[in-house]
Amino acid sequence: MSSGLALASRVLRTLSTPEDYTPWDAPEASQPVTDSSLQHVAESLARGISDVQYQIESHVSTHFNVIKEQVDAAAAIQVEARQIAEDIAAITDRVENSTDGLEARMHSALREYDELQLKADVVEQSLNIVESLVQIDDLLSTYAEHVNLNDYAAAFEHAARTKASMDTLPPWEVTAVFEVLKDRQSSIDENLKGRLEYIVSQALCIDLRKGSVMIKVEEYVTAPGLGPDPISLQSALLAVAGQGLEKTYLMPFVRLLYKKVLEPVVRDARWDVRVDAETRSLSISLEENAPSSWSALPQSLIFGRLASIFAFFESSMPKNADGTSQHALLLGLLGTTFWTQLSSAIVECYLEKGLPEEARLLADFESVAEDCLTFEQDLVNKGLKVTGLTPLGIFCNDLEKHFTNKRHLTLLETARLFLITKDYATVQLEESIPVPLSNFIPSIILEPKREINAPPFFEKTPFGFPRCVISVTTQNITDLVRRTTVEARELSPYCRDRLQRSAHAILDLFRAVVPVHAAHRLATIPQMPMVLFNDCMYIAHHLLLLHLENRRTGSQGNAGYLGLAIAFRAISEQVLDAELARQRDILQGIIDDADGFDVLNEQRRVIVEKTLKQLTHQLVRLSNVWQPVTPPSMYAATLAPLISYTLRLLSSQVLALIDIGEQESHSLHVLLTSFHEALTPLLAGLSSEDYGGPPVPELAKFRHLVSILESSFAGIMELYRSAALKAFEEEELVRLVRALFADTPLRRANLEKIRSGAKTFLAVST
Repeated sequence: MSSGLALASRVLRTLSTPEDYTPWDAPEASQPVTDSSLQHVAESLARGISDVQYQIESHVSTHFNVIKEQVDAAAAIQVEARQIAEDIAAITDRVENSTDGLEARMHSALREYDELQLKADVVEQSLNIVESLVQIDDLLSTYAEHVNLNDYAAAFEHAARTKASMDTLPPWEVTAVFEVLKDRQSSIDENLKGRLEYIVSQALCIDLRKGSVMIKVEEYVTAPGLGPDPISLQSALLAVAGQGLEKTYLMPFVRLLYKKVLEPVVRDARWDVRVDAETRSLSISLEENAPSSWSALPQSLIFGRLASIFAFFESSMPKNADGTSQHALLLGLLGTTFWTQLSSAIVECYLEKGLPEEARLLADFESVAEDCLTFEQDLVNKGLKVTGLTPLGIFCNDLEKHFTNKRHLTLLETARLFLITKDYATVQLEESIPVPLSNFIPSIILEPKREINAPPFFEKTPFGFPRCVISVTTQNITDLVRRTTVEARELSPYCRDRLQRSAHAILDLFRAVVPVHAAHRLATIPQMPMVLFNDCMYIAHHLLLLHLENRRTGSQGNAGYLGLAIAFRAISEQVLDAELARQRDILQGIIDDADGFDVLNEQRRVIVEKTLKQLTHQLVRLSNVWQPVTPPSMYAATLAPLISYTLRLLSSQVLALIDIGEQESHSLHVLLTSFHEALTPLLAGLSSEDYGGPPVPELAKFRHLVSILESSFAGIMELYRSAALKAFEEEELVRLVRALFADTPLRRANLEKIRSGAKTFLAVST
C-alpha cells in the first residue's frame, strides 16, 4: 500500500508541475507520460485504497470490545455529570433564592442585628447624657456657689470644667434640657463677669472733671449684691490674671488711663501731677498759667511726671503672694495696647520739639535720650510688655538722623518764609577780593609756597565777585546755605550728606519759587530782572566756592553744587535775555507807532519828534534803573546793545524814505541831532574799557546819516572818498542819494561812482 501511495504522490506532483519546470536532480531528458502509465497509476491507487479499507476494518473488528467499553464508560460519565449539575443548581437556588434563601435569611439577620445595636447605642448614649447632665448640674451648682462666695479663682476653674462638660453633649439643635443648662451657665457667667467688672470699676476709679482728673485705688469693695463681707481687689485681680483675662476686665480702665491721663500729660505740659499716699489717690490738673510746651520747662520733667503716675500704681495696687505689686497687670496691658501711641506722642511732643536747632548742641541732648531709654527700660523691668524697638527706642538710637530730618524741614520752612516775603529791599555788595586758585588746587610740585606781594585783586581768577546790588532775600538764602554747609561738617557722613542735600533743596526752592512769585514784577519793573540776574550770579558764585571748599577739605558728597551753579548761571542768562527782548519790543513798538519818519508837514514832524522823545525817555529810564544795581561792565553790556538797536531802527526808517525834500531833510537833521544830543550823557558812561570794545557799533553810522541830511552832494562824495561811509551798504547809499537829490546827470554819474567805488572798497576790505 505504501508503494502505491508513493507512486500516486509522484504522479500527482508531475501533473501539477508546470511544463517548463525541471527539478535540480532530474535527468537531462525526461520521457513523456502515456495513457498506459496513467492507467497503471489509477490501478495502483485503487489497490492502495482497498488495502487501507481492509486494514481499518480488520482493526475495528479486532478491538471492538475495548472500544465498546470505552464508549459505555463515557456515557456513564455523561449521566453522572448531568446529575451533579442538577444538584449544583438546586444548591444554588437554596442559597440565592430571594424569598427564603440562605443569603436572604443572612441579610435579614444582619439587619435585625444592626437595629438591635442601634437601640443599644441609643440606650448607652442616653445613659451617658443623663450622667453628663447630672455632672453638669453639679458643676453649675458648685460654680454658682463659688461665685456667691466670691471665690473667683475656683469659680473660673469650675466654669472651665463646666464648659468642657457642655462641649461633650451632642450638638442637637433644639433640646429643652440642654437649653436650660446653657441658659443657667450663661446666667452664672454673666453674674461672675458683672461682679468682676463692678469690683474693678469701683476699686480702680477715674473721676473726670473740668480741668482735672482724679484716680483712686480702693483695696476693698462692698456692695449689697456681693455679700456682707468686703471683697478685696487682690482676689479679683488674681482670678483675672490666672485666666489671662486682663484685656477683658482691665481694658476700660487702661483706655481711660491713656486717653484722660497719660496722653494729656504728654501732649500738654500744663497738666500737673499730684499724688496723695494717704487717700491712695492721684490727680492731674490743668494749670492755665503754666507753659504748654515742654521746651520751656526743665529737661526730662516729662519723664518725672510719667514716672510719678506709674509709681502711684506700684504703691497703691494690691500685692501678690511674693510681695510684688499687681500694677504689672496694668503695665503689661498698656504695653500691648497703647504704649506705641504713647511713645509716639512722647517723640512728637517732646523729643522732636526738644531737638536742638544747631549741631553743636546735639551732644547735650543725648542725655535726654538716655533718660528716655532708662525710663522705658524701668517700665519694662516692672512688667511693661513691648515687642522689638518702640518709637522711643528708634528715635533715641538715631538722634543724628532725626536731627537732620528736623533741620531739613526747618531750613526749608525758613527758606520759604524768606522767598515769599513782600519786602523787596536790596543790599549793596562791595567788590569781593578774588580768591587765588592756589587756595583750592594743591600744587603738583612739592615746593615751598611763595608769598605774592601783589594785591590779590590783580590776580586773574574767576572767583571774585564785582560790586553790585542783590536782594535781601538772596543774601538771606545764601547765608542760610553757607551756615548749613558749615554745620554739616560737624556731623556723621550720613547727616553731613543729608544737610548738604538740604542746602541743595533750599536753592531748588529758590529756583522754583522766585521766578513765579516775582513774575509780575519781572514783567513790569525793568530793575527787577537785573537784580534777579545779580542774585543768580551771586548764588552761582557761592556754589562754586562751596564746591571747591569741599574739594579742598576732602568732604564727601558735594550735593551737585557745581551742576547747580551752572543751572543758576543759565537762569541768569534766561532772565537777561528775556528782559532785553522785552525792551527791544518796547523800542520797536514806539517806532512802529510813528508809522514812518516822513516829516512832510507840521503834524508829521510833531509825531516824529514825540517818538524820538519817547525813545530817549525809555533809554534814560533804563539807564537810571540799571546803572545803580549792575556792575559797570554789565551795565554797558545791556544798555549799549539797546542803544545800538534803537539807532539801527532809526537809520532803517530814514533810509526807507523814498523822497526827502530840502525842508524835510533839514527837519530830520534837527530832530535826529537833538535825539543824539539827548543820548550823549548815556553814551559818555559807556566806555570802551568797561565794555571791552566799541560800546555802540551803530553810533558812527547814525552820526554820518545825520550829517548827510545837511550835507551837499560834494560833501557826501568827499565823505565817501575818505571811507567815512564804510558802515553803509551800497544799496543804502544809493537809496539815500536818490531820496535827497533830483535825477540829474550829475547824480547819475555820482551814483555810478558810488557803485564802482563800493565794489572796489568791498574788494579791498575782503
